[in-house]
Amino acid sequence: MGWVLAWALFETRPPGYRRAVLPGILKFRPFVRPMPWGGEALARLFGKPCPSKAKIGETWEIADRPEGASVVAEGPLAGKTLTEIYHAEPGAFVGGKNPPGRFPLLVKFIDAADWLSLQVHPDAAAAEKLSAEPKTECWVILEAAPGAFLYLGLSAGKTPQDLESALAAGRPETVLAKRPVAAGDAVFVPAGTVHAIGPGIVLAEIQQNSDTTWRLSDWGRAGPDGKPRPLHLAEGLASVRNDPRAGKLPQGRQKELPGARIISIVACDEFSLERLGLTFPFSTTLGGNALCLGVLSGRGTVTGAGQTLAFFPGDWFLVPKTCRAFAVKPQGPATLLSAQPAG
Repeated sequence: MGWVLAWALFETRPPGYRRAVLPGILKFRPFVRPMPWGGEALARLFGKPCPSKAKIGETWEIADRPEGASVVAEGPLAGKTLTEIYHAEPGAFVGGKNPPGRFPLLVKFIDAADWLSLQVHPDAAAAEKLSAEPKTECWVILEAAPGAFLYLGLSAGKTPQDLESALAAGRPETVLAKRPVAAGDAVFVPAGTVHAIGPGIVLAEIQQNSDTTWRLSDWGRAGPDGKPRPLHLAEGLASVRNDPRAGKLPQGRQKELPGARIISIVACDEFSLERLGLTFPFSTTLGGNALCLGVLSGRGTVTGAGQTLAFFPGDWFLVPKTCRAFAVKPQGPATLLSAQPAG
């Protein structure tokens, strides 16, 4: 039948509440977000659904947000959202006596056909003061046009006060650090780092579960309604930090296993991220919190908790921590990302 039904219990909860069946591996449909800076790359690369004449800016692949939640694509829980499943049984995904109110990570694909806004996300201290959500993130560059670059952090010696003056003069780029990127690069963006993704870049983003974005400049662009999108100068400038960890990441430690190469990309206080290169079936046990597993290239199957699901480029899976072991069987070479909440 596929899914292992570990238990189905009822508890004393608010009226209408019913505890969900403990899930096996979850495969989701993406939540598609058209954006003025988006394009067609995600449809081209991964077959993501593209509304008529819309520019896809983002697809939220694993999301537990009020603005948009992932929907299970197949199996007995098909049609259920990650929000419903996680809230019914958070202990199936994260450990600890007081699990967070939402699944801790948000996973996206981003297609920047034009400049994204110049923006910043607050760290925990700033978020608390501003009644917002903190956000640290990491990008894995999937495509980059010749000469593509992004802005990440302030130039050497520049301060938030310099940024404020440059914004007032309409020249923020004069105080920003320019970072050329290429396919395969990984870029770490600690909370508080001012940044803007440039045209011709397609990336996968692993981030804290937050949708707080303070927009500092939109480069004079009009929004979908023909009017400028709102800016958040006071909140944004109060959130800017100079974090020396921001930037392209050197290749991390490698682990060579039969048919598999595992490369550590980053391990921070919020999450860990690895790149998996597979040529033969790979089996592992799951330690710690739930695992987000994304397919960048290749096809095959993933098996765990008594079920087998096919995978193709662009697919993302969520492997609950209660799924003690799982296996990935590629049909030829495959590259995957593996992200796990810290803790």
